[in-house]
Amino acid sequence: MDRNAQMVMAVSGRFVVTDPTSKLHADVFFDELSMCHKIDFRGRLEKDFTTIPLAELLLEKMQIVQLNEKHVKDTILLMREHDVRSDDKESINYEHIANIMAADWGFYYTVTTNLNPVKNRLSSYPELTEEDRNNVSHKIETLLEMIEKKPKALAWKLRARVCTKSKWYKDVEDVNR
Repeated sequence: MDRNAQMVMAVSGRFVVTDPTSKLHADVFFDELSMCHKIDFRGRLEKDFTTIPLAELLLEKMQIVQLNEKHVKDTILLMREHDVRSDDKESINYEHIANIMAADWGFYYTVTTNLNPVKNRLSSYPELTEEDRNNVSHKIETLLEMIEKKPKALAWKLRARVCTKSKWYKDVEDVNR
């Protein structure tokens, strides 16, 4: 294979494109991101011209079962810079997120479980002002409140009875990069 040729590998419903020379890679998804949980982009990509909508960007960070420092920081920054409202206009759409959470107990469990540690770790970042910490904390509380208020589907309620006794997420195949 030519040194400059790109390698494409299909892994768990995604395509990983790697440049063998630089070792740079890109994950390419079509219609949905399917990692620990599925985030469906159909009908949503039109909401923001330059990127995925902010609600999906937040969900992409919070859908990871084993939350890492990078995702905590990304979430804090995202919530610091954007309002949490019921629309997509430069805001994190709590209505859209609450609808997704009300339909899928596993996704709900992962997201709500991850948001609380993000909130609890705000004080460990000296770069944040007290105003920043209060702002992000309030937005997390608002989002959690909106998620809890949304009536849950019957399938959600039935799955909630099983709780974590049965696996609620999909393992993500790690790509050796």
